[in-house]
Amino acid sequence: MDLPAPPAPHGDGRPLALVVESETGPRIKTADRLAGAGFEVLEAWNAQSALLQIERHAGLRLVIVDTDPPGADTRFALIREIARHRPDLILIALSARPSPEPGALPEGVRFAAKPLTPTLAREALGELSA
Repeated sequence: MDLPAPPAPHGDGRPLALVVESETGPRIKTADRLAGAGFEVLEAWNAQSALLQIERHAGLRLVIVDTDPPGADTRFALIREIARHRPDLILIALSARPSPEPGALPEGVRFAAKPLTPTLAREALGELSA
């Protein structure tokens, strides 16, 4: 069944991040890079799972989204929905496809080519401490 784990206490001082990626290998690699940068990491494998995780974890600070997860209607539908409901989050859209046209992503959303680099993971952490 494709349901996220119930909310867990997040009290170790690390900021909480969510990786949304349908493919296991890239999801694990992205989660590992975020953990290496200092994040506590949750994972979601589709749009429904991601939205449930976001709803259950008010302390979430960063979401890394595959631009084409299963369950999303269009390329950036999930990231637009997240930005609309949680404007407090740092959002990064990852894709192996070309960069989006200007205006395709909500304001403030970063776009990066897959895979997530350790440098970008550390920059995201730095944004939270700024």
